[in-house]
Amino acid sequence: MGDGEAKLDLALCHLAVRKNGIEFLSSRAFPLWSELRVAIGSARDGKMMEANGVVVDCAGNRHSGYVVSVMFFDLPPACRQGLELLARQTAL
Repeated sequence: MGDGEAKLDLALCHLAVRKNGIEFLSSRAFPLWSELRVAIGSARDGKMMEANGVVVDCAGNRHSGYVVSVMFFDLPPACRQGLELLARQTAL
């Protein structure tokens, strides 16, 4: 990650977990392909997961907010398994 990286701290209850990433509502837009460092915390068990990702979609407007989709990369196997488990538990 470079100097222009963004770091996000997100609660699990404020995002949708997907098999390879997350979606969340933001009050600001993120440029496509920008790299992010994301820390996801669970209020249920207090565990924290950190991952690097890239913005693959950002749709919306400044009035209603932006739905941001982030795809993770270089996830350690334990984090990948945890993310896949969360995706199954929070499937819409």
